[in-house]
Amino acid sequence: MPKYCIDNSSLKVSNFYKDTLNDEILLNIPQNSSSFKIPSIKIIDYFQNKGFEAADLTQGIITLDRSCSQKNKFTFLTEHLKKIYKQTYENITIDSINISPQKPLPQHFDQFTFKKAIISKSKLKKGEGTFIVYYNDEKNIQKILYFTFQTQAFLPLFQASQDISNGSILNSSNAKPTLVQIQNAPTKPLQNPNNLIAKFNIKKGTILSTRQFKKNTLIKKGSFIKAILKEGKLVIGIDVKALQNANIGDTIKVKTSKNKIFNAIIKEKNLAIIR
Repeated sequence: MPKYCIDNSSLKVSNFYKDTLNDEILLNIPQNSSSFKIPSIKIIDYFQNKGFEAADLTQGIITLDRSCSQKNKFTFLTEHLKKIYKQTYENITIDSINISPQKPLPQHFDQFTFKKAIISKSKLKKGEGTFIVYYNDEKNIQKILYFTFQTQAFLPLFQASQDISNGSILNSSNAKPTLVQIQNAPTKPLQNPNNLIAKFNIKKGTILSTRQFKKNTLIKKGSFIKAILKEGKLVIGIDVKALQNANIGDTIKVKTSKNKIFNAIIKEKNLAIIR
């Protein structure tokens, strides 16, 4: 069934024959319709009456479609939505984004100035839904338009390659990389598997999320480490007790055997510098 893209509220001769000097209106299209079907005989009769030879190869129906001619008008909006996805999800791969206006676009839409788009994170995660876009029209008056979208996108995540027990360190032997459709990803997907320890038992095949893990700290609260205390030109090494969990570069509180508390920077495993 033939489809013709139209860009306004009427079907004109120029939609079929571009060289005409007499661009008559053949048919007015309802404003609330993005797609409209008409009997092909209405078009055939016009051209035959004007002396054109016209053969009907349409099986009797012609489809007039506004949305196809509008797609190039919001290419920027598609790119903006891609940008939002990439800001929300690290390393996302977007195969396609299809956007359609909920209603036919206003006249002079190509003169509108984009201001902002509002879309909920839950709809981004779902991969489809509606969102709001604010524009200023050709007279600088604010206009609010509603669009629908569908996304085909994937996230590089991690899947448990075996059962992971509570307290196990995440590594290449118990987790493997996998691509997951965004709709099937956990609410807080795990994309950086480094230095993590399981908070509870995880079954083989589970797509991993940040909620299932905690940071695996190098220095454990309550453990004893070496600390260096500088007093003038004197450098003293003492044993201290870590009062907090910490990794290299963290500043934590430590306590000496005489119950004095200092701030100390963790320089390496079991070594801190007292400030």
